[in-house]
Amino acid sequence: MGLWLRNALARQFSPRTRMKGDEYVAMGLIRIASGSEAEVSAIALGTNEYRVSITRRDRGSDATFAISCECLYYRQDFNPCKHLWGTLSIAEREGHLGTDGPMPRSTRLEFLIDDGDEFEERAPVRHPPLVDAGSRALD
Repeated sequence: MGLWLRNALARQFSPRTRMKGDEYVAMGLIRIASGSEAEVSAIALGTNEYRVSITRRDRGSDATFAISCECLYYRQDFNPCKHLWGTLSIAEREGHLGTDGPMPRSTRLEFLIDDGDEFEERAPVRHPPLVDAGSRALD
């Protein structure tokens, strides 16, 4: 199985976040609770235990991945976090989220926040492009 999902979404995660997410996967700190072609729920262990949710929504030739994580890094500014990247990595490896072929031409993230009973869509906070990823703490 190719790395279609990670390749399609990699530019939406900082290099440091991807590296830390890969480390979490290697250490076994992220576990898929349930997964299918349409959605994945996971538990990520860190400072606390965080629920992670990713749902694939296809619209014509576009794919949107509605994402949510309980960690502070995600909730404060709606930044894609290491827990989400790690969950995407495992989902791809296990064949969830429709990863059996190339992603649609347009692939994007939709930022959600869990308000306790249901998810609400939120617009991400826009940050200026990073010139030097090492000069700013990303998570």
